[in-house]
Amino acid sequence: MRSENIVGGMDAKAGRTASAPTPAVAPQAGVPAQLPAGSLDFDVEIVKIEKKWNIKEDKIAEKIKDMILSYGDGYATLYYYRTWGSCRVTKFLIMNADGTYLPDGEWEDHSSRKNVNKWKIMNLNDFITRYAGKELSAFLYVSPSCNKSAQYSFRTVFRVVADG
Repeated sequence: MRSENIVGGMDAKAGRTASAPTPAVAPQAGVPAQLPAGSLDFDVEIVKIEKKWNIKEDKIAEKIKDMILSYGDGYATLYYYRTWGSCRVTKFLIMNADGTYLPDGEWEDHSSRKNVNKWKIMNLNDFITRYAGKELSAFLYVSPSCNKSAQYSFRTVFRVVADG
């Protein structure tokens, strides 16, 4: 029995001091205490729109969520850069709210000689667990054609809100 080996606060076998378990830290607002297994759902809450061009404000949160989920297969996209032809460009970047880069993720490069297709991805469950409730910055520029009326961009501060 473990309690028999502790004498005067010392673990007799290992020579270590026994201590009480550390209490759990209270979770941040919007962060569940623990994500249920298989729960990969989240919402995006806009904190501040710093800049927008040719896009309605109510569409920005939806575009951010779509871009985060764009890699698929249970991954979160932190960076995406794609070109196809001379005018078709998509640039997406998530950073900390202060403008510093996120240290997480791994790079995927599916580029060819003519087209760029680069990703920085991380596990979606890890992304939700690590960044839920924190303010992040997102930049998106989309040019589906050379037609200026179809292009749009924005830079915003947002928060990931985990459902759970």
